[in-house]
Amino acid sequence: HTEGQTAAESVDSAQSARMAAVTASLLQPPRTPMLPEEMAAILLSACSGGLDPLAREEAAKVLRGGSEGLLLKHLREAAPQVLERIAKEQKLSVEAAKELEIAVRLFVALRKAGAAGA
Repeated sequence: HTEGQTAAESVDSAQSARMAAVTASLLQPPRTPMLPEEMAAILLSACSGGLDPLAREEAAKVLRGGSEGLLLKHLREAAPQVLERIAKEQKLSVEAAKELEIAVRLFVALRKAGAAGA
């Protein structure tokens, strides 16, 4: 947690950021349909804490866009097996959740590196 913030305030802040991310992931533009496994991946990414290193506005930006969203494009290109696994499984397996977490961490690292280089 940040200096001057209690542990409870830090947890509240993290929960608020994650709820904002979930809200952003649900507010998709019209005519940008997502497959069920894509929406599941986006929602899991929003509430898992994987996007916590990004600023709240940046997290919302990468979650929005429907089928053209930045995070979803990354998942399709860098980790299509994650989306395929989520689509195939009736319940999300621990393995699929771990694969998604790794893909999201890579996405965040690339975003932060790109921002640092800009």
